[in-house]
Amino acid sequence: IKRRPKLKGGTRKEHLELLDNFVVPDKPFKYKQEIEEAFKLFNTWRKWKNNDETGWKFKAQKEDMKIYSHSVSGEAIDIIKGEAIIPYSTPLIVGILLNPYHRNKSW
Repeated sequence: IKRRPKLKGGTRKEHLELLDNFVVPDKPFKYKQEIEEAFKLFNTWRKWKNNDETGWKFKAQKEDMKIYSHSVSGEAIDIIKGEAIIPYSTPLIVGILLNPYHRNKSW
């Protein structure tokens, strides 16, 4: 994974830069295309603003998680997003999922 590691104490700007610079490894592996497509979609969705007319609409709060939705035009579905503070950065979680050692494990 080609990124500058920053696990704790990073600013929001540094966190967003890590997501912008994230690269799926070139070497083929099972579900590579699906992960690339999912990450592209994730990058589109994460740029939508909370409580913005064209972005995420706040729906509820459950303990430490805020729940938002986004209506898909022309579809009878909403996209749901939960936001919570966890002790791991998003690139770290994605990196673990892309690590061959973890991909080969039977969950």
